[in-house]
Amino acid sequence: SEQIIRTLANWGMESDQTIWFQSERIDQYEAQISELLATKHAYRCYCSRKQVAAAGLTGPEGWRYNGHCRTVSGDPTQQHSVRLDCRGRDIAFQDQLQGLIEEQPEALYGDFPIKRADGFIAYQLAVVMDDAAQHISHVVRGIDLLSSTSRQIRLQQALQYSQPSYCHLPVIINAEGQKLSKQNLAPAIPETYCPSIMSQLLNQLGLNVPTELQQADASCLLNWAVANWQLDNLRAQSSLPHHH
Repeated sequence: SEQIIRTLANWGMESDQTIWFQSERIDQYEAQISELLATKHAYRCYCSRKQVAAAGLTGPEGWRYNGHCRTVSGDPTQQHSVRLDCRGRDIAFQDQLQGLIEEQPEALYGDFPIKRADGFIAYQLAVVMDDAAQHISHVVRGIDLLSSTSRQIRLQQALQYSQPSYCHLPVIINAEGQKLSKQNLAPAIPETYCPSIMSQLLNQLGLNVPTELQQADASCLLNWAVANWQLDNLRAQSSLPHHH
């Protein structure tokens, strides 16, 4: 985590607020889970992955949970996950780049975990609670996380949070069409700043860096990028086929 924060700072991106670590917020997450259980927005699930797969319900993202434990009163001392009840609400939101997105959580993936059976807090709950507590108004991220958004909006509804504005950007992919990530062993961005890489990345976002700025320092390039940012440029670029 220290290396990530240091790398971001070297590339001109320093947080203007205290950086939060989710490991320090477990009590807040647990209190919210207890409340969701008490208000019947969530329930304990005692099913193993094998049992979920054996039920045979599938959605576009793989095995879809069949809601088996909604009506089961199991023993809370036994190992269990906690799932959010997703019935009865479709999700629609206007993504600033991808347009209108409409999804049916129940048909797509069913009731999803907000706490895993191994005791870890699920990403979906932690990120929704952190964003709300930090008053995040705009979420800008890669299109690989678009499939998480309807889950997060469903959680925002259950927690009575306001919904941020979303913008999902195209991601850089390898020759096999996979996004560059740790999972497929893509090398990390260098820890020390490199202006030519920054210029290439800004070009990917529809910003054509002028020749005289291509060797500029990070803060100078970022300030230029903020001043010249146009979502329409990225829209035009996103509609073209990309090969990297």
